[in-house]
Amino acid sequence: MNAILNQLDNHKINVTHGFDTPDQHANNMVECLQYLVSVRPNDTGLVTVKADGDSHFSYQQLEVKVLALASVLQKQFTVGDRALILHDNDEHYVISFLACLYAGIIAVPVFPPESMKEKHLARLLLIAEDATPACLLTTNHFLTMFGNNALLLSKIASIAVDDVNDELAEQWCPYNPNTDSIAFLQYTSGSTSAPKGVMVSHGNLLANGLAAKTGFAAAEHDIAVSWLPLYHDMGLMGGLLQPIFVGVPVILMSPNFFLQRPIRWLETISRYRGTVSGGPDFAYRLCLERIKESQLTELDLSCWRVAFSGAEPIRHDTLELFSETLSRAGLSAEAIFPCYGLAEATLYVSGSVAGKGMVATQFCPDDIAKHTVTPKSDGKKLVSCGYTAKNHQTIIMSGDSNENFTRLAESTIGEIWISGPSVAVGYWQNDKATADTYIEYNGQRWLRSGDLGFIYQQQLYITGRVKDLIILRGYNVYPQDIEKIVEDTCDFVRKGRVAAFSVTKPDGTEGIGLAMEVPVRLQKSMPAELMFEQLAYVIAEQYQEPLSVAILLNRAALPKTSSGKLQRSACRNGWQDNTLDSYASYQFGTIHADTNTQLINKPIVEIENELQQAIANIWCDILENSDLTLSPTSHFFMVGGNSLLALRVLAALEETFDINIPPADFITSPTIAELANLVELTLIQEIEDATV
Repeated sequence: MNAILNQLDNHKINVTHGFDTPDQHANNMVECLQYLVSVRPNDTGLVTVKADGDSHFSYQQLEVKVLALASVLQKQFTVGDRALILHDNDEHYVISFLACLYAGIIAVPVFPPESMKEKHLARLLLIAEDATPACLLTTNHFLTMFGNNALLLSKIASIAVDDVNDELAEQWCPYNPNTDSIAFLQYTSGSTSAPKGVMVSHGNLLANGLAAKTGFAAAEHDIAVSWLPLYHDMGLMGGLLQPIFVGVPVILMSPNFFLQRPIRWLETISRYRGTVSGGPDFAYRLCLERIKESQLTELDLSCWRVAFSGAEPIRHDTLELFSETLSRAGLSAEAIFPCYGLAEATLYVSGSVAGKGMVATQFCPDDIAKHTVTPKSDGKKLVSCGYTAKNHQTIIMSGDSNENFTRLAESTIGEIWISGPSVAVGYWQNDKATADTYIEYNGQRWLRSGDLGFIYQQQLYITGRVKDLIILRGYNVYPQDIEKIVEDTCDFVRKGRVAAFSVTKPDGTEGIGLAMEVPVRLQKSMPAELMFEQLAYVIAEQYQEPLSVAILLNRAALPKTSSGKLQRSACRNGWQDNTLDSYASYQFGTIHADTNTQLINKPIVEIENELQQAIANIWCDILENSDLTLSPTSHFFMVGGNSLLALRVLAALEETFDINIPPADFITSPTIAELANLVELTLIQEIEDATV
């Protein structure tokens, strides 16, 4: 580590100071990059950080690759066609996205699936069906991964970006997009419901770039560092387009590279003297949980001036402890920057004052429950998301239709509405959703955010959600998706008689809760424990997350409106108050049942060999549960694991056995026995490769 940090010469980047920012000379993102190439061609624009070394790209080198791919797109497709972009967080994603802008193709950022299983491909296929793309931009690596899973590829032309020759750059035909032209579609939906693609225009990009530039107090000496996925709105806007907009370098790494060893994020900020970087609340918690005291002495974070936190509920205790702990590495408390945004507004809506740190106020919890707020010295502490972006407005509204909308006074909780040039065009080919979300009110166009909050002393505070979203590790999970998956895979669940809702886990994070009606005949014939096992397995397989709560209800006990709609919030409240008419429940690993409910006592199956025991020991260590009873069939995501902890398991296996197992392979081998077989096969393969 010391050797790495001492070799700062290897991490210097070329930056010219005393320049005009690109936005002062550009009408779109294409012109932003062109300006940088014209005045600062040799300055570093992009650095990708990987396990096998860092790659540097000047603005000129980057644009050559962008022009080459753009020329290929221009020859094969028409302005306005869509292109799926599927890469890891590296130069290929950056090149593909920018090439779409240069060619007039509408970019559709998508995620690399966890595996090639049908359920992991489902969301990708639904997006493809909705966006009707003309092509898929990816690499040979992912094309090989897809193999015979050609449903995605058979109807879509695929281009391996890593095969495109730089010499094709000379064949690009200049293209200058209009302000109203759609730049990309940001998909926000889940895996089984109809996907919704937010249409973001070139005008939206510039407006939001200016808003974030002002909010972050962007400076010419800034250096952005990002591990946030580029298929996510915060990663794409904050981690790629914002640095280009203001003309500063971005140091990019993949989410998995960070998640496997969170110290890498802070090391990269320290090495490259990063000034602007951030992520969801869970990223800060992860650093606190995983980084050792001794590692802090090897970091210098005095350069970090904007540590933004957004994308999931902002927790005061997380940011306060992070600031206090990392102060030993030079981080200033004034760098903490809570903010708020969403894809439907391109991204940035509000933020703190850069350099002033976090603002938190205590409010009376009883008043909050009544949708009013009153300061109270010993009350509930809420973190401010700062001031609304320049040239934008936020108001707090009540009501759910044009007939009864009412603007609420300051210190009153209601739905957050946003107006301004960053508010996106609408949803792709979905007039109803657009009309429901983007509305005219008092002569202005407003975005209904679906989030609850209030304004106090001109600052925005978030208190909850109108929509029933569940946020897991910064990503939206839609209850409708969970409900459909449970209905399709669990025979004991009646269609339309299951509700998914957000619960707060003992560590303060969000988890998945389920409530469902079970027919009387099944209550008597099928043990509740088997039902909980099936439910836990479904959640684990689909979301790489343990099931937090499951409530088995008696007939007609599921809360619904008079019109028959599920009341998910009522299910959550009923679980918290213990008022649901249930006969058995599963809560954070413990089963509760009435005296008439049948449970089963399973025989304990012992670990079979030393390799399985070694893996079991790793699990117990990472799950911080030495009393955990594990067997060869124990499923990692059913005994308390999640996708973040899975990466820690892989890191531990790498240290123990000196092997590298891809995360996708672990997703498909989540039991002790399956993982042991995978480790054994990997060891054999590496021995064979070494002897060839």
